[in-house]
Order: sequence, then C-alpha cells, then structure tokens
Amino acid sequence: MGYKKFYPVDKNDPRVWANQIKILMEARGITQQRLASESGVPATTISEWIGKNKKSETGLREPGVTRFYKVAKALGVSMDYLLGEKECETPDDEQIHAVTGLSGPAIKKLKDLKGEIGQDSDLEEKKLAVLNCLISNMDNTRFLENLYDYLLGDFVFPTSKSDEYNGASVILSRSPNGELKKTLLFGSDLSEAMFSKVQIELVHLKDCISKQKEPKEEYEYKKWEAEHHEEYLSSLSTVEDTSKESK
Repeated sequence: MGYKKFYPVDKNDPRVWANQIKILMEARGITQQRLASESGVPATTISEWIGKNKKSETGLREPGVTRFYKVAKALGVSMDYLLGEKECETPDDEQIHAVTGLSGPAIKKLKDLKGEIGQDSDLEEKKLAVLNCLISNMDNTRFLENLYDYLLGDFVFPTSKSDEYNGASVILSRSPNGELKKTLLFGSDLSEAMFSKVQIELVHLKDCISKQKEPKEEYEYKKWEAEHHEEYLSSLSTVEDTSKESK
C-alpha cells in the first residue's frame, strides 16, 4: 500500500482491479463481509474476484459489469479507478490531478489538512503553510529535486564487468600527499551526500524567504507609522511636558 502512494498502478496487470479492491478495503477498514453487505454482491463472488478464499489466486473469476459497478459504488470510486485507468478515486479529484499532477493520496491529504484547520490546534495550518511555501519557492532552490534524490531516488551502480547492478561504484579519492586511492561508494553513502545537499538547499531557501519578508515587513511598518503618526507626535509632546514639570 505504501508503494502505491508514490507510484502508479500497473495497468498491464491482468488483475489490477483485484489489487485495487484489496487496497481500498484495507484503507477503509472494510471486511469482505461488510463490502458484500453494502454492495449487494455475495461475499463468495468477491472472494473469487480478489483471491481471498482457500483456492489459488490463479484462474480468478473476472467480475461482470453490473456487480463490478455495485462494488465500485460501495467503495466510493469509479470503475475506471478500479481498472487502473484513473489516478484518483473521484471525478473531482481526477480533475485536480489533470491540472496539477498531484496524486490521489496527495490530493486527499491536502483536503484533510484544509478541513482540520482551526480544530483545537494550528498544526495542520502549519503543514499546509509549509507545502504552499515549498511550491511557491520551488524555482528559487533545488531543495525539492535534492529531496527527491534523498527520499525517492533510485540509484544503481553498474559493475565494470557487466551490466548487472551491485549497489556500489568505484571512486577515486586523493590523500593529503597527493596519492590517489580507490574506494567504493555505496548507496548508503550516496544517501548521506544527498541529505547534505538537502540541508544546504534548506538554508538557501530560508534566505530566499527572509528576503521576501523584508519588503512586507517594511510595508507593514510604514503602514503602522502612517496610521499612528498623530498618536506618536502626541506621545512626544506628553514626554516633553513631563520633562519640563520635573525640572
């Protein structure tokens, strides 16, 4: 299930609908009996579709259109989604996906954050603000690209003898006396290097945001100064009067 959150379903999988149904059942906490009750499709039929019975998963029955529609409706998704033809569970989210490229789970999470804002905590509001900030400033830094390399990047190192992947690559390092030494760079080392880049870009992004704040802070100060100018002058007069009286 975690894999599916980041990568599209395999449309070439002849049983893509079976996997989609199982994923949705797990995500919603729905048992096979409950799905059968809510859809009106016998539990034995659903078992034969998705392989959750004592028989082998080979040679599973393909669902008929009418019953397939009932199961999709009970799960709150379209038949196209179960067939892997759509990224998102609902047509509205599919439109958002078509325009923004966001995945179905990402769209759902953003909606959840928006709906939870103001409920006893500002945690959700902070999360949404950070996401907006990162997207708005993506052209000012390589933070997102480096973050991708660190979190989701798939790096392979071909050996010198074949095209097989062994997870390491030979690199050269120069010692203080000028001698070159051969060392192996492993995936874990590369991950640490990517993390360092993320940290560097995070500092750069902080600088970019700080510069954006400066004009806003200056504007807000000038606006405050204009609104409180008379009050400020009056306070100065009061201070002068008090000073004279003390003398």
